[in-house]
Amino acid sequence: VCGQNLLLAEKECKAIASKMVQLKQIQMCYGQVNTYIFILKMNGNYGKVNPFPEIFDGKIANEEELLNLALSSGKRINAKGILSNRFQVAFWLGQFEEAAELAEKAKPPPKMSFMEVYHVFCEGLTAFQLARRSSSSSASKWMTIGEEAVTRFRLYE
Repeated sequence: VCGQNLLLAEKECKAIASKMVQLKQIQMCYGQVNTYIFILKMNGNYGKVNPFPEIFDGKIANEEELLNLALSSGKRINAKGILSNRFQVAFWLGQFEEAAELAEKAKPPPKMSFMEVYHVFCEGLTAFQLARRSSSSSASKWMTIGEEAVTRFRLYE
């Protein structure tokens, strides 16, 4: 999605999600719908466009239900992806307090994939931004989190 027009990416995501439903590729649909939600949130269309009507047999009406389905069906990687996307949206929209809370919920394991490295990078930037905005008493907490993110980022193999 990086560098793409979000309206074009939105149309492409919707078309791919619909095709996955037709092909009964529901496992892959989690990730695609999650990406579609991310794009809708970033371009301000989430809530105006329903990404769920034909997907998951109409049993899912919103992102929270998608997360609950992923958790209840043991699809932890999909649940982690949803939480990670929530973090990314909050980060890019400048909602740093929310981003910090979500970063903790979706914290990657010590051995990280590329996407998890990106998460740690944004988590560090979020913490440093909050340290700048905070009083001196809470700034140290955010500096510690930011420094931990820098250390994890440096250790990426």
